[in-house]
Amino acid sequence: MPFIGELPGHWYDAEKDKYFKIEADSLATPTVKYTTSTVKRIAEDRRDARLDEKAKRIRREGTAPRALPPGNLAGALLRREMGAYVDGAEADVAAGLWAAELAHKGGVRMHDVVNLFVGGDKDTGLAAVFGVFERGQVKTSYFPADVDDERDVSRGMRATQYQGVDFRPRCTHMALGFNAMAFDERSDSLLFVGQQWDGELRACSIPARAPALPRRPTWNLSGQHWADIPPPNPPHGPGYSANVCIATPASPDTAFLIGTTQGILQLDRSAQPSLSWVQAPVKTERRAAKAARKEIFALDLLRSNPAHVLLAGGRCGQLCMVDLRAPDGEWVSLDHPSSIAHIKAIDEHHVLAAGPKSAMAVYDTRYTMRNPPSSGSRAGNNSSTVPVLTFPEYKNASSIQIGLDVLLGPGYGSGLVAAAHDDGKVALFSIRDGRKLRCPALDGFNFARPALAEVDGPAYLQSNAVVRSLMFQTLPEDQHASLFVAGRWMVEKFAFSRRVEECIC
Repeated sequence: MPFIGELPGHWYDAEKDKYFKIEADSLATPTVKYTTSTVKRIAEDRRDARLDEKAKRIRREGTAPRALPPGNLAGALLRREMGAYVDGAEADVAAGLWAAELAHKGGVRMHDVVNLFVGGDKDTGLAAVFGVFERGQVKTSYFPADVDDERDVSRGMRATQYQGVDFRPRCTHMALGFNAMAFDERSDSLLFVGQQWDGELRACSIPARAPALPRRPTWNLSGQHWADIPPPNPPHGPGYSANVCIATPASPDTAFLIGTTQGILQLDRSAQPSLSWVQAPVKTERRAAKAARKEIFALDLLRSNPAHVLLAGGRCGQLCMVDLRAPDGEWVSLDHPSSIAHIKAIDEHHVLAAGPKSAMAVYDTRYTMRNPPSSGSRAGNNSSTVPVLTFPEYKNASSIQIGLDVLLGPGYGSGLVAAAHDDGKVALFSIRDGRKLRCPALDGFNFARPALAEVDGPAYLQSNAVVRSLMFQTLPEDQHASLFVAGRWMVEKFAFSRRVEECIC
């Protein structure tokens, strides 16, 4: 087709392939097709059509939409759903909204739980709860839910896909002595650790799942195939027990790490798993090496190298770090103002430590001490490492066995800390600035037990008032993490309200 140029005072009609003179509105007769106003309207329609086509093309190509206002509720929800990461102050909008919209979803009856694990069954959607009792027993239960994500045992019993499933909590192993457990996803096994009646360490493992049955969840709640793992000889005399254990799914050789009263144990991935000591260097008298051979309350793995770099803390208040690939590697450390009850790696360099004296802080591991003073001063003095972030509203005067977990990842801003307080409550904190977040569901919920002073005395009531275990877990059918809290006589569930999600759909 030949090039059609513009002819002043004329309009080109593509259908008729010819020019027509444009008449002024005041002079045009009724039979004139192209007047000044008509041509202007046609030009505007064509421009609008081009803009509509461009917008459709942008949507098809996946071009990012305009940023929504940070104060907009729907905008923050949309960002969290899309997993969009936002720098600066906006990063906490998603985390704050998640905390504000948490709702209580019921619970499963388990009392005196000191250590908690919750897992999901991807085929049936059922949550499975494992709880270690105060007396060392293990109790298990499924957690059926209704369409509103509320706990509903009667619905679970009526559902055809759950036929034959027993929803009553049960004692899995009646032997005493356990106080900690961990789940290794790579080997699909659970490890329980504690102390035997004779004062020696005890470790048992079970397969996490039973053989699959049609329309049945597969978690091994009955505790079949328990296997005792012989403990190694203690390095500092007889009598030692376990305080904590964690899984190491990224490690090719180690399945679990165990913090004990005499140092750190590792369980290998061999066909016949065995325990061995993680040896701190004996050729040095540095405080970091000594601390690693003492009572350990907390363990974690550095996120930049989760297969090999170990973080440990305990009664002496030193946060120690070592590369497990080096048998004689140098332990480095930093000082926390109190004993360390929890360690949580946040990102490549930052680590959160928490303990008594209401001391919870984030440290930068790049400022660890490789040659600390040899005077052997205790934690809590002027030599404590300066943290990059503190949590002024954290309340824990003296408890070591007290619940804490972190929630990280896209959609939750800089991250959240769920921490139990010594007044029986649980609070959520922002990892970005350390402030306590508003959470009506938790702020108005007291997890302390009913008054038992007239039965067992005030000492028993005081020692059991705090929540001793809690955890975040994202179940297979859920888009968002839920918070499970072992409090009162129940393991309670808190989750993001589905009604809020429906409002933005």
